Amino acid sequence: GFVDESTPEIFSEIIFTEPTSDLISLGCNDRSKMVFRSSDGAIANAVWDTLLYTVLANQPSEQEALVQATKNKDLVKRAEIHSKYALQVSLLLLDHIEKTLLNVRDPYESLRMKMDGSNDDTKMGDDMEARENQKRIWIQQHPKLCLVEKHNSFMRNVFLKVKNRVNGMVMMELEKRRYENSQSNSS
Repeated sequence: GFVDESTPEIFSEIIFTEPTSDLISLGCNDRSKMVFRSSDGAIANAVWDTLLYTVLANQPSEQEALVQATKNKDLVKRAEIHSKYALQVSLLLLDHIEKTLLNVRDPYESLRMKMDGSNDDTKMGDDMEARENQKRIWIQQHPKLCLVEKHNSFMRNVFLKVKNRVNGMVMMELEKRRYENSQSNSS
């Protein structure tokens, strides 16, 4: 096996177990659309659209407006709906990213935790020599661990880029809301 670190996009790991026909029309079942760009963490439109649709679960008229705007390629209406719910969608995506990052950790750390019977490194301590010796033993016992480590590292790096991007969006939305609140309070 090998890890292709030159791939321009990775699957976002967002999976809808029972998607509606509207979610499908927004691209949720197309793994080639539900992606993050590897180079800079950019997020595909299908990811934004499907998450927005999910956020609008209690607002069927807004869901329908989003679906129609997407089908009719009405970029202005689509952008208007996205803008209105940008903070909620960004927070939902951020939660997904953080949960995914927990699953793409260093495989050696996961093995150490299992070996220690804990979620920290207290039993193995900070003895780097002992860690490296244990790592060599694991590599001999499980030759594909290096491949898993490389894959997880690549995934983690892309997801961290996405997280940084989304954190920036959240901060901008919060700042925008603070400004709008200050303007409405001063009137």
